Amino acid sequence: MPDSLGVHRPDWRTTTSALLATALAIGAAAQRAPRDLEEHVRRVLPSKAEARWLEIPWQTNLMRARQLSQQQRKPMFIWLMDGHVLGCT
Repeated sequence: MPDSLGVHRPDWRTTTSALLATALAIGAAAQRAPRDLEEHVRRVLPSKAEARWLEIPWQTNLMRARQLSQQQRKPMFIWLMDGHVLGCT
């Protein structure tokens, strides 16, 4: 119902109901949060097979990488880039 200025304001019952519903939703979410969080982390983090590239002995020194490549008789992969590290140029 509009007040004396013609503005419609919800009555106390509507406001109280909305606050109660929000509190119940937050309480329910808090009870299942640890289990859901662990499941979410498990799904988001890479598996052992997906993280295999982390085992590659990356070199940041080009001359040292060239030396190792020759010693081990393995090819050398060079990744060069110019610009912002996130590609935001």
